[in-house]
Amino acid sequence: HHKVRQRLSNIMSKEPVPTTTTQAAPYPVASIGAAVAAIWIGSGVIAAAADTWVPVPFLGYFRYDIAATLLLLQAVLGLCLSRWRLLSLLLVVLLTLLPCHLPDNLRPTKYLQSPPTTFRDRLFARKGGNITIHDAGLSVADTQRLVDMIQTPAARHQWSHLSMAFFLPYFVLGNSIPADRSEDESDIPQYSLEFGLDPPPQRRAHQSWFRLNYPQEVIQTQSFLVEQGFPKLIRPVIARILDTTEENVVFGTDLDDPNAWRLGLPGINIFYPNIVWDWIVNPHHDLIYGNQMRQLENSIPCRDAGKVTTILIPLTTPRGTGLQFWTPDLQEVLYQVGKAYSFQAGFLHTIRHFPYQEWQRSSPRITVQAFAVQCDDKKYYVYH
Repeated sequence: HHKVRQRLSNIMSKEPVPTTTTQAAPYPVASIGAAVAAIWIGSGVIAAAADTWVPVPFLGYFRYDIAATLLLLQAVLGLCLSRWRLLSLLLVVLLTLLPCHLPDNLRPTKYLQSPPTTFRDRLFARKGGNITIHDAGLSVADTQRLVDMIQTPAARHQWSHLSMAFFLPYFVLGNSIPADRSEDESDIPQYSLEFGLDPPPQRRAHQSWFRLNYPQEVIQTQSFLVEQGFPKLIRPVIARILDTTEENVVFGTDLDDPNAWRLGLPGINIFYPNIVWDWIVNPHHDLIYGNQMRQLENSIPCRDAGKVTTILIPLTTPRGTGLQFWTPDLQEVLYQVGKAYSFQAGFLHTIRHFPYQEWQRSSPRITVQAFAVQCDDKKYYVYH
């Protein structure tokens, strides 16, 4: 009996064997963040102008090769900051909200042309008159119809990329007289900032610097716009702006002259969001669009071919969309859908800077642009 009690006492005095429990692994914040970022980026990728355009967080759309480089740099920075989660979160909030709310005196500004300080520019600023705002724009329904058409895959295949924009997302659906060229294709480097990897012919046909080397592509784009009913929608608006009848508004596609294919229809300018559009200032005139009717003077006499009226019809107006101009002092007007804007070609102006907003990164700035000349037959010939 004594031995039994001793054994029980020994058992009771032993320390309990600690039990092992499996603790949950730390919450994979970095992995989830990377997955969310990948989904956010992938959902915004678009194919346009025979190329691929990728949204880079906090910066906007870029051609795929530049976007890949920027995304890699962001990934490396993210890994370096992953140990400081609060700092990383604060940086994300700042990059999302701060750039689009910077006051003008703190916003980076890059003039693509000289500021309007020369005598010639001041002279044009005084002679250029002012902007006329018309309540004669497209209806809400017609505007939405056009916007939906412009962004279909079939329409994006018809876009051309303005080569002067290098790797930035600036496109035109239709002709662009000053931008469309017939540059030599024999000495394109294996890689360049303008085109990325040496583009094959199907991509060159959608680059403005080579556009005129592929006239069938140009004609096909005009035919696409006609099939989509673009002339029927836009002709009444332009007639109201010019205070004339629809019969007196003539597009390049209405003419039988073999040289008229270069005139075409009014063009559609498309800017996909990018932070650079908030920095660039490009004072310019539209005088380059003058005298285009000279190429048709054998069939259409036009003594006033140099007197050009610029017409702008906004289809989408992301925050800040508008026009800046000099009379000679700097002024600006913000666009409104349903209105139209016109001025003489000698008017000194620039696209108003518009901020990049991450939550509206898939909202492009789309504007119909046209140039009108009244010829000897009193009709207005409209082109882009």
